[in-house]
Amino acid sequence: MKLTVKEHNTNPILIHGNGTGKEGDVYKELKSLQFQKKTNPSNNNFTFISWKGGNIAGRKTIFEESGEQYGFKVLNLEWKPTDGFWKGTQQKITQTLKAINEGLITTEYVFWCDNTDVFFLESPDVFFEKYKLVYGEYDFVWNAERNNFPTPNHAKWVGSTISEKVKNLLLDTIETDETFTSSFKYMNSGAGFGKTSTLRTMLEYANSLIENSRLTDQGLMRIAQHKMQDKVLVDRNCELFLCCWGVQPNDVIIEK
Repeated sequence: MKLTVKEHNTNPILIHGNGTGKEGDVYKELKSLQFQKKTNPSNNNFTFISWKGGNIAGRKTIFEESGEQYGFKVLNLEWKPTDGFWKGTQQKITQTLKAINEGLITTEYVFWCDNTDVFFLESPDVFFEKYKLVYGEYDFVWNAERNNFPTPNHAKWVGSTISEKVKNLLLDTIETDETFTSSFKYMNSGAGFGKTSTLRTMLEYANSLIENSRLTDQGLMRIAQHKMQDKVLVDRNCELFLCCWGVQPNDVIIEK
């Protein structure tokens, strides 16, 4: 199977059904075709982190199924019940930073992927080789989406304890995002890959911005990427990733 994003004539490898994307025809077709394939385990030397708890505790996820296809185990970090979804997502930052600091993640490179809607179309080794070829001068790369989320006019933002400082940092990030011509303008924090050391620096900065707020991990990590854009890239040409929010069948070519 080969996937081509028409806008950029690129062939992404890691699929993310972000938001309503996993209910769309493109995600459903790719998922159906992928999990009918016979695959060979890869000889990867990466850590594959995700977060598990709540309503997915105790059941196999799509990302774990992808791991079975390609011979890797997911390091599931704890996702505890907390004060609403926005606040809960901050655990992706705090729990991952804790895992790195405690030595649970020792590999040079790490995949950071949401559990319920991310899977590979090819092996992680193929992904890594393409990363080195296309983005090798960058330490870390995130997937890009068409949806600008979150923004300070979001209903859950209004009346929250998010400081003006953090609000303005996100507005600066969005202003830069809007300068890109790709329709996939905005970083999504549901899938990324790169050096563990650089991820740690991003997480330390994002963690410093949490304060008493309930701002999502995506807002915090978008700000961190913008601050570190000399080392950390957003894959706006869909070379490695495809975020499926807003992607229609006529946006892609799927060769079976």
